[in-house]
Amino acid sequence: MGYRKKFFEEKRCERWGWTARNRERRRILPRLRAAFKEKPLDHWLSTLTKADVPVAPLRDFGDWTQDPQFVDRTFFDPSEESDRSWPRFAMRFGSSCGTKDPSPTVGRDNEAVLGKIGLNAEAITRLGQEGII
Repeated sequence: MGYRKKFFEEKRCERWGWTARNRERRRILPRLRAAFKEKPLDHWLSTLTKADVPVAPLRDFGDWTQDPQFVDRTFFDPSEESDRSWPRFAMRFGSSCGTKDPSPTVGRDNEAVLGKIGLNAEAITRLGQEGII
């Protein structure tokens, strides 16, 4: 890169790049915060999307599982044992791979496992009552 081109690129980045944005941040952010409070979220999402600005609402922990992208990709599986949804493994290799079930709750398989080693229902109940399992 020639000297003139390098000089031009450095000055362009300094004037319009991150350096300038960061320098003006203290002046711009309060104005943006005030403007965003004047109209509802849907207005800003629509306006900024139409202007080709990447934008998405900030989700809180209570509603992020309902994000349209997660819902569309079936990222969460509802649990049969609780009111929670469990995230799936992020990578998908096809419909035959992986499991649809979340990890079992503690003790869910006690009877089946202990039964396989010869304990009857009465012995398993007693272990539970004694706090062993």
